[in-house]
Amino acid sequence: MGAAISWALDVCYHLISVTKDSRTTNSNQQIQRWKRPPCNTLKVNVDGAFAADNNSGAIGAVARDDAGMFLMAVSRRLPVVASALAAEAEALRAGIAQVSSENVDHHPHPEDMKLLIDAKAMRVVFAEADKDVVDFLFSLLSLPVATIVKMLGKSSMPGTFGNLYGSVEKLDCTYVVPGVDKKAVLWPTMVPSAANTTRSSLLLPVPSSGQPRSFFQCRTSNGSGCCEYVTDTKGTRCPSCRNDMRVPLKFVPPEGDGSGNVVPTASSTGAAKGFVKEVVTYTVRDDLTVTPMSTISSITLLNTGGVTDFSALLEKTVRLGYAHAGPDFLGLEIVKASLQSKTVLTDVYLGNKRPRGCA
Repeated sequence: MGAAISWALDVCYHLISVTKDSRTTNSNQQIQRWKRPPCNTLKVNVDGAFAADNNSGAIGAVARDDAGMFLMAVSRRLPVVASALAAEAEALRAGIAQVSSENVDHHPHPEDMKLLIDAKAMRVVFAEADKDVVDFLFSLLSLPVATIVKMLGKSSMPGTFGNLYGSVEKLDCTYVVPGVDKKAVLWPTMVPSAANTTRSSLLLPVPSSGQPRSFFQCRTSNGSGCCEYVTDTKGTRCPSCRNDMRVPLKFVPPEGDGSGNVVPTASSTGAAKGFVKEVVTYTVRDDLTVTPMSTISSITLLNTGGVTDFSALLEKTVRLGYAHAGPDFLGLEIVKASLQSKTVLTDVYLGNKRPRGCA
């Protein structure tokens, strides 16, 4: 393959070298902006410069992965070059040669999943996923129903939860208990979960839950019975002295295990964060059943999935985060599909390619 590419570039270079250089330019040429390549591929951008007065030039090449991360670059002067197109060809050859010599490869992204697809049935048999993807899937269990409705929209929710959410939104405050904020129901506080990590929590556009809770007491709390009372609503009457409770208190989160001993955190010990271990690859079935991956389990999934023609199996790497083709979260699409389907991966990643009548 390397010899074929080198031969093609050599032929291109020599053909361009004997071609008359075109010095016409297009004044209406639009500015081209860098676009990321498809998932799991590299892009090498090259450019060449040509000085017609002394037939010299220069070249440059930059390689980036599908996330836009810099991988390598090369540049040098050309003492002699025939034309601008010849300089461009030399830049292309230098860029490919540099990528090959430095063994530049695409490193798997933490949010990548490797799908095994039955091309005949156009369905996902199973997927291979690492820790970050599995942590994200398990973190969905900690999402309150109201938060899911807020993210998906009332009209997108299956069943009647959307109607309940809309009823609370439209409910006049005169029917709500004084001191109770509707946002506490519409935007509930998410329960802390070990599966919520820095990466997994960014895969969903979780709506804001508003201001953090504050606590207050009255001014006469020192040395009196008022110290027994605290409220989270500023201005509430103190049951002891009947004064307004407006003095803010500072909340101290727990740091120990209840015995007074400080428990080392994951950040302080250097331990991995999240829920599942990082050294294991996991199998995610089409219905989001997650198990540690093994050769036996993979063969079992192929048998239970009814795969008979192994030549029809395709492998495709997909990204769980932002879709390259649009602004929508694929993570959000997984949440939506999991509420109404048992073929989540197929619906999300092959939904527009499945033949009609497929279950």
